[in-house]
Amino acid sequence: MQQIYHKKNELFEVEFYKDKEYTEAFDFTNAKNLYIDGLNGDLSPLIGLDLENINFYVYTPYLPKQLQIYTRNIKTLDEITPNLSKYIPEDNAVLFLSEEDKMRFYVNEFSQKVFSKTPLVSQYCIDKGDFPRNIVYGHFNDNNSSYTLNGKQKGVHPIYRKIKIFLPHGTHSELQKANEVAKELKEKYGVEEVNLFVLHWFYKNEDYDVISFLLYNKIFNKIITTNSTGILPVQNSERLQVIDCKEIFEEYLKTER
Repeated sequence: MQQIYHKKNELFEVEFYKDKEYTEAFDFTNAKNLYIDGLNGDLSPLIGLDLENINFYVYTPYLPKQLQIYTRNIKTLDEITPNLSKYIPEDNAVLFLSEEDKMRFYVNEFSQKVFSKTPLVSQYCIDKGDFPRNIVYGHFNDNNSSYTLNGKQKGVHPIYRKIKIFLPHGTHSELQKANEVAKELKEKYGVEEVNLFVLHWFYKNEDYDVISFLLYNKIFNKIITTNSTGILPVQNSERLQVIDCKEIFEEYLKTER
């Protein structure tokens, strides 16, 4: 996968470069599987690429739904089936906070790759205590009063000592919801560790560092997300990991060949 850089000239026309210093124009001859980021909802670079009559795919981390209609040769993280299981520790169960997320990222055809190392824990496995890979297969009720595990209102099974909450979008409302769930898991059900995986991070506050707040107050033991929105730079520390989307796309292309 080759990364392409872009900027606009005095006429607001998009120009493409091979390097981020904008010193060498990009040569589209024999190019394929291009990676472009830093769009921030601006379709101009994609339209510019379209004018180049490209006959290969261009990968970009994120586009708002209203702009995803322009996807002739464009693939985003929402349009591929990335292998996210490699970023989830083996001793973490995965919790989806909505039925929609569960169906999209685990139950349907995405499941074979998004969580390729996380087979569904059937009711038989739960009853027999056979856990090839721990998955919390369920969600909290709307009022967060009780936890549903494969249809049973019986809290968290003792095997689920560490849980990773999965969110497609890290908005203020979704993070607040995950925060409430994390507190309940620890205080009401005795879960030892709650981590957070966010595919797209959106929330930022001018008054304080949201990530530091969530980690400092021990709401989450560790947060894993991507740099898809450009809000967070790529990094990897003990409690915060921001994955480069280019790495996810490259992993995807390896499995697709």
